[in-house]
Amino acid sequence: MVVLFMVLRDDTINQTMLVPMDLRNLIPEDHPCYFIKNVVDQIDCSQANRVFADRPGEFAYPRELLLRLILMSVFDGGLSSREIERKTRTDIAYMYLAGMQHPSYRTIARFKVDYPDLIDESFKTTIKIAKEEDLVKIHHVSLDGTKIKAKTSMNKLTKQQLKIMKQHLKESIELDEEEDMELGEESEMVFQKH
Repeated sequence: MVVLFMVLRDDTINQTMLVPMDLRNLIPEDHPCYFIKNVVDQIDCSQANRVFADRPGEFAYPRELLLRLILMSVFDGGLSSREIERKTRTDIAYMYLAGMQHPSYRTIARFKVDYPDLIDESFKTTIKIAKEEDLVKIHHVSLDGTKIKAKTSMNKLTKQQLKIMKQHLKESIELDEEEDMELGEESEMVFQKH
């Protein structure tokens, strides 16, 4: 007769780590956040960052950081700025892309409106890199579950992809406006499914 003993693991909820953890160890290797980081690494944000050099006031967030968050939110279907802010505290991929920083929803919302050219460039770079890495299929493109049949050329496919990304961004800006009307200056998160 074999007797099996079961041993409980320790509950480590309050245990602190002696060595800082690398968030990449918690994110699957094929997660889109790595692709997004690669895209933003190829975009020159130096001119946009220069605007904040030697200005009085609080430190501004690097444009690269905000751009990574916007791109990730577009991949997730166009999240509101309050939801993006919340995810920088609760979602490991967003924490990684934000470098464990937490820009306010106001900063994120202003970035969406103030930097349309930089965001548009990142959308185009996203599609270009996806093509180069053969992540785009000729017959179907899927972004947030939306499928598009490609009938003619890769150029038409690119225009359709850009249209979807821009639509997600537009919807996220509209969500920001709705939440601002509902919540005002409160930074409480609105948990809605959209």
